[in-house]
Amino acid sequence: VVNVEPWNAPRLWDERSAQIVAGELTADRTAARGPGYVAWLAAHGFTSSFPFAIDISDSGFDRGATAADKVHPDFLDSNRQSRVVYARDYTSELDGGDVQGHGTINMSIAAGSNTSSATGSRDSSGFNYGLGVAPFALVGSSKIFQSNGAFDLIDPYTTLVSDAYRDGARIMSNSWGEASNTYSIDSQEYDSRVRDAA
Repeated sequence: VVNVEPWNAPRLWDERSAQIVAGELTADRTAARGPGYVAWLAAHGFTSSFPFAIDISDSGFDRGATAADKVHPDFLDSNRQSRVVYARDYTSELDGGDVQGHGTINMSIAAGSNTSSATGSRDSSGFNYGLGVAPFALVGSSKIFQSNGAFDLIDPYTTLVSDAYRDGARIMSNSWGEASNTYSIDSQEYDSRVRDAA
């Protein structure tokens, strides 16, 4: 199994998506108004940090490392320090890396911070690739899917949520669900732990 670096893969239209989520739309409300999401954030009082972390519970994070020299530049702060506060593996694999890339791309959508004007950093309309909705937020990764995509949470949901809360996460991103679409005992436990995380 080869761990493909996520920054070698095509990026999503992240700034464009963030503008749409923020409601910054054209007059006919059919598209993002235009580049300038960081300026929009600044106009609303967000210039350098958010007072929380976002936990991405998914397939892991990149290489499973958090050090500044091991993470993609989109996950560094303005001082070139890592904004990734943890990369935990709650599966039997014991490797926080993300072979599939699903957890890493969701982390980028949530908190990527590419503001570069360099060639290849923007699309043809000037929107930055890799600019997430909360680009100044700290992030953490909780791996609950194996490299083959199988769900493999070996700890209780209580541990998952409590660990994330302890380390500053106040938002959890879970881009996955139950195939049967039932409100199971696991669903109930997870909901109660999110509500009562502290």
